Amino acid sequence: MSNRIQKSSQKASGLTCICTSCGKHCDEKFPQKTGLNKHVEQIHGEIKNKCEECNRTYATVNTYKSHVRNFHGTFPCSHPGCKRKLSTLKSLNYHLDTHVREFPCKICEKPFGTKSGLIVHMDTVHAEYSCVCTVEGCNARSPHPAALRAHVMFVHEVKNQPETVCKLCGHDFRGMKQNLRKHMETAHWLDSFKEKFGKPQKDGEDEDVPENHLAPMRLAIKNAT
Repeated sequence: MSNRIQKSSQKASGLTCICTSCGKHCDEKFPQKTGLNKHVEQIHGEIKNKCEECNRTYATVNTYKSHVRNFHGTFPCSHPGCKRKLSTLKSLNYHLDTHVREFPCKICEKPFGTKSGLIVHMDTVHAEYSCVCTVEGCNARSPHPAALRAHVMFVHEVKNQPETVCKLCGHDFRGMKQNLRKHMETAHWLDSFKEKFGKPQKDGEDEDVPENHLAPMRLAIKNAT
């Protein structure tokens, strides 16, 4: 390959390569020699990796092996019209999910077979929208797509779970049981006490006065010890 490719000296704009076999100048420039060598191997080098089943050719060994694993394995896809054969059962199951396409994009309505595929689509094609919550009625913005996904999971997906909704005031703590427990201990401690130990001992006393509950509280502590 060295006698077919003439490499010039490094310039401020980067390295250049000239294919002497076809006489055409290659305008690709690379800041490092490794990038130039990889380009020469893939674009100007001799193609050594040819698939014997479909006659496709590949510039590198890795791309050739990837093609064989995903198209000529031992596990054929059963979806109508799909001729792919995967190398493992796990990869076949993952591939079958791409035919179901249960994850549509809420912006362009393009369907995706996996949630990860939808995430990549949102982060690349709809980057300007990917950090804005698309749930109806919520216009929350996040500094990063990952932060937005966390917002959707904790604010919208776990909302209205019965075990984390305050039975006294209806406040929704969205799946956070520890926050509900703290809320009950601070905002409704008197209601919780009355529910557990009953009303004041004497009729006519104000139930909302904490002092009226000290007697049954002392009695409960005494009985517990």
